[in-house]
Amino acid sequence: MRRSGAMSNDIRFAQTAGEVLGGDRTPGQAVTLAVALVTIGAVMLGVGLDIVLENRAGHGIALVVLGGTVFLPGAYYCYIAWNAYKKRKGFDWSLMQEM
Repeated sequence: MRRSGAMSNDIRFAQTAGEVLGGDRTPGQAVTLAVALVTIGAVMLGVGLDIVLENRAGHGIALVVLGGTVFLPGAYYCYIAWNAYKKRKGFDWSLMQEM
């Protein structure tokens, strides 16, 4: 919504947080969740692969599958967040899910 005149720059009449801050806001919770998912998924994958390589495949396969399931969405959203941060063409913060 565009405003003209004296109200256009007055913070009291701003409608959204983007208008108050003068631009797009970084979805901090979504980025934090994405980084946490990547970290937890990578740890689970590593531990699961270590268990599988010690010839205890029955126990390690579950961690590998669960770790991969956690890692992939986190990596996807980290990729989107990184490219939005770098302001690459086709990426912006609106691609991140709001929480």
